Amino acid sequence: MFNFFIIMDEIQGNNIARNFSSEYFNYTINFIISKEFPALTNFPDFSLILCDLDKNIELAKKHNLPVIAFSHKNNRQESLMGTPWLILDTDGLSPFFLNEVYCRHYKKPLTITTTNRCIIRELTTRQLPELLQLQEENKNNPSGCFFPQNCTTYAEAEEFLQNYIKNQYAFYGYGIYGIFNKENETFLGIVGFSPFENVITSDTLNSKEKNFKISENLSEKIPEKKSKNISEHSSEKTSKKYPENDFNEYSAEIGYSVLKKWQQQGIASEILPPLIHFGKEYLGFTKIVTRIEKNNIASIRLAKKNNLKILICQAAEQTNS
Repeated sequence: MFNFFIIMDEIQGNNIARNFSSEYFNYTINFIISKEFPALTNFPDFSLILCDLDKNIELAKKHNLPVIAFSHKNNRQESLMGTPWLILDTDGLSPFFLNEVYCRHYKKPLTITTTNRCIIRELTTRQLPELLQLQEENKNNPSGCFFPQNCTTYAEAEEFLQNYIKNQYAFYGYGIYGIFNKENETFLGIVGFSPFENVITSDTLNSKEKNFKISENLSEKIPEKKSKNISEHSSEKTSKKYPENDFNEYSAEIGYSVLKKWQQQGIASEILPPLIHFGKEYLGFTKIVTRIEKNNIASIRLAKKNNLKILICQAAEQTNS
């Protein structure tokens, strides 16, 4: 449950609470509406602030509370620069967005979605041993690895994972997530999105150098997150021109890798549909592509079932020799 403090004109605050999408009625949100900042010494757990004045943003920061700024036609004189979270209209509000703001503020892993058996959630350093196990199982298959091939020691892998968690999710808004058993939190594998590097031609489609790697170089440019009606003061709209080809309309790649002992249990079939839905509805990906080795018939069938554009890559057995 979230305690959602709406600190602004009470008529406007009541309208925001009243119009909160009925799609999310299965969530428990306690609305507290007030024109003035609450005179509380200790705020309840899971508290968030929505306000439209700079002075209230500063008060929220003094209490170390996550705060969302609301920009509208009646507060143009406010800078609203004291928080990274800004909405331009209330359609940008949802329980997922509130949860994202809360998790980013307190540096907690964000749950992306759940299925009957699985939780898809951002990675933490606690998954390092399992990620290294996944790396070992896929030593001849780079597409199944989380770490890049130049991470050859425990220390290098640990540093990469720490940097990934610190930079990827909060800055880019998406990445590679962990798959966890819903009942006991057992790590099952990884799944997630990476930017679609649209430089593929018919001549390079089957090149070994074009094998899909599920982890990306964090220094590479990643397309701007496209959350509906949500913007951040620090974000800059950028555009990238790609060569003219049939793949210009695709905005992201999706990949997954499951530990061997959990394979052939329908995990991938279960997690892909809700994650694809999340990518399109929340991240704004128009179409999603996946790269699959030509001998991976099961993954090709699964991709077709989920209406993914498939790029066939050659197997990579010889890439480490």
